[in-house]
Amino acid sequence: TPTPSLAPTLPVSTSSPAPLQYPEPPDEFVQDNITYSNREKTTKKAARLGSSHLFDVVLKSLGILNGIIGLTGNTIPVIIPYQTIPITDFNSTTMDLFAFPVEVRLKIYSQLLLVHPALINLEKREYPSPARLRLEESIDLCPALLRISKQVYDEAVPLLYSDNCFHFPEEDEAKTGYATGTTLALFLGQIGLLAKLVHHVCITLPNRSTLLDTQLDEDYLKDLDLLRDACVSITTLELSLPFTSGFPVSTTSLDLIDMRLKALPLLQDVIVNVRWYGGESVEASDDESENLGGVDDWNHPDGCLTAKLRERRWTVQITKVPPVKEVWTDPDDMIEFDNEDDYHYYMSNVWSRREWEQEQEEETEYYYQRQLAGYDMGYADDGGPPWYATSPLLPM
Repeated sequence: TPTPSLAPTLPVSTSSPAPLQYPEPPDEFVQDNITYSNREKTTKKAARLGSSHLFDVVLKSLGILNGIIGLTGNTIPVIIPYQTIPITDFNSTTMDLFAFPVEVRLKIYSQLLLVHPALINLEKREYPSPARLRLEESIDLCPALLRISKQVYDEAVPLLYSDNCFHFPEEDEAKTGYATGTTLALFLGQIGLLAKLVHHVCITLPNRSTLLDTQLDEDYLKDLDLLRDACVSITTLELSLPFTSGFPVSTTSLDLIDMRLKALPLLQDVIVNVRWYGGESVEASDDESENLGGVDDWNHPDGCLTAKLRERRWTVQITKVPPVKEVWTDPDDMIEFDNEDDYHYYMSNVWSRREWEQEQEEETEYYYQRQLAGYDMGYADDGGPPWYATSPLLPM
């Protein structure tokens, strides 16, 4: 006796079926009083681990616009039109994330854990104590995804640390009381053994006054030693260097840096981003006929400085930073001036008018008080004594 088939019976048609045409998904929908829209705005909310939120991230990560793959337990995957699932049923839709291939899951993780362009800026806050690291508010990163399960953590955490570039900006030592490298040391101390997953780091070279000396700051050397000992898998190191014309750099300082960088076993690229504050606008600096300086010229970043850096096989990128536009603002923060003379002329008129208004107020108050005193003494409305009090016809 043949075994009956458990597959559903489908109608048979002799004609070739027309391709399925599904309507476009909505640009946004409302669920639990929260409006969900495009990928950029959805992924941050989706990382909060609700099944419907993660479900939406899966759709957008896969780029599926006309339909979705429904997976329920061990059932056979079927194509379900996006619009055939009512919005109110999103909470009841079940989905097994691990039923997707690992390549698809990694794509989902990358949407939530990678920053494009891949540069995560970390800043250190000293107060409240102890010091803590904070991300820039503009960075769209969802590390809460790592809390879903241990398997998700094991699969996703390498993406977070290996595919992002971590930038440690220069700190103001006078304000914080710490050297530039403290943020890097704090970061590596907090992530512990995960530092071996870090592949891309951007740090700031010591200021020019330090590079003028033949001996680098001890704290900066400790940072380079931390990179060597903790970030054993680092492949790309970006160094940010502010440039000021006319100041030579000590070759001994560069040699000390180069010696420590060569101790990184997997380091492939060293990129020095020279920030040129040349006092010119970007448009003026882009003139091809501009003199880029000779190999002995310390007044231009493409002169002697670039030659010294390239001797160590470092890639040099020159970023021409326009001068900061100075703006003068009135005391009420209502009007801005880009010209100092116009600002002083305006403020002179403002203060003159305020002095005149103050004099008018004082004069008005003076006559008002005189009038009140006249009323108290029975004088006339003008505040003076009555006519009969000063008449020469009255007896003394």
